[in-house]
Amino acid sequence: MDNFLLIELVKRWKVIVTLTFIGCILSLALTMSLEKRYLASAIVTPADQLTLQLFKSGSVREVTSEELFLRVFEQLRSNSNFKLFLQTNMTRIGGFADISQELLSNEMGLNNYVENFNVSVLDYFDSERLQPYRIQVGLEDKNEEFAVAMVNGYLGFINEFFLNSYIDEEAAIKKEKIKQIEKEIHTEIANEKFKRELLIEKLSHENEAKAAELKGERLLILELAKRERLIKIAEASEALKISTKLNIERPTFLEEFSADERKSTSNINLSNVQELPLYQMGTRYLNTLIETLSARESDLSFDKRIAEIDVQINKIESDSSLKALINRKSDEPYAESVPDLMITLESLKGKELAIDQAVSFVIAEKAVVKGISSKPNRLAIFIFGCLASFFVALGTSIFLILRAEFTSAIN
Repeated sequence: MDNFLLIELVKRWKVIVTLTFIGCILSLALTMSLEKRYLASAIVTPADQLTLQLFKSGSVREVTSEELFLRVFEQLRSNSNFKLFLQTNMTRIGGFADISQELLSNEMGLNNYVENFNVSVLDYFDSERLQPYRIQVGLEDKNEEFAVAMVNGYLGFINEFFLNSYIDEEAAIKKEKIKQIEKEIHTEIANEKFKRELLIEKLSHENEAKAAELKGERLLILELAKRERLIKIAEASEALKISTKLNIERPTFLEEFSADERKSTSNINLSNVQELPLYQMGTRYLNTLIETLSARESDLSFDKRIAEIDVQINKIESDSSLKALINRKSDEPYAESVPDLMITLESLKGKELAIDQAVSFVIAEKAVVKGISSKPNRLAIFIFGCLASFFVALGTSIFLILRAEFTSAIN
């Protein structure tokens, strides 16, 4: 059977060759009719150290090369960003006004054009492939010059877009941090004020208690002084009676009494250097003493302890430390953490992100016109068409041979 099939195929070689030839011709025609498409691509890498330092010096947050480039990568691969670029910047690129107007006038065509845009990672910072290091930005189009212009223009657009968005983010973060620090300062000052008020209340209560205790002691001393004065009056009155009976008008020593008088008062044994008994001071002195003591309106001036207590009470009531706390106009200088917070705040306010003219990434390879189409692969299409034609012709011939043999066997 195999020999028979092979012999029959050889007999039909002209048919097979003819069909294969026709297939090759059609494949060639197809490849020639397909439109050439070109891939314009650029390669970008992280910003250099000088640019990174610009970000670090004016930023209010930590910045690393890896994090910065990852953010750039996210912006670059965003289809919405590419579409925004086409809608806002495509007409500014000179020499392609017709193409630009055609794309912008057709939303579906614009979306199809966006689908031909691609961003891929060529290399990574780390082995875990988390942080991109080299990125390829590509756009496929039938007009290579237009695609090249679009890719290069898009890189400039993304750089400007990224810088503006980064500056806006920094301004928002800076504003929030300033607000937070100012809130902390306000809280610290409020806490210090609260502590001061508590201290004022404590000292006031302590001073009131001390003053009340001293005033009580003062009243007690005054009462004792009054009683002592009344006792002196009573003693002087009693002595006056004795002096009157003894007819002692002026201070008299014991030697001045007559012998009989000395004998009658022998129990009084005083020398002239000793203090005289009160009745010996005489009626004139005793009357004067009684009148003076009785006429005294206050005993304040006659007890030095009261003067000492008054000094203490006055000192408590005019407590300079307490008055200083009460009259303090601001609690800010007394809040311990406020100076450091103020330094941080001033440092934060002084930070200015001067990156408006910076380049957020390095263009390692700029997109250029190479004249080499990426699609279609005409040779591959032609070879595939020829092979397909050959196998179709061969299969058709085998089918016809087997069918004829089957029909002959039935008859």
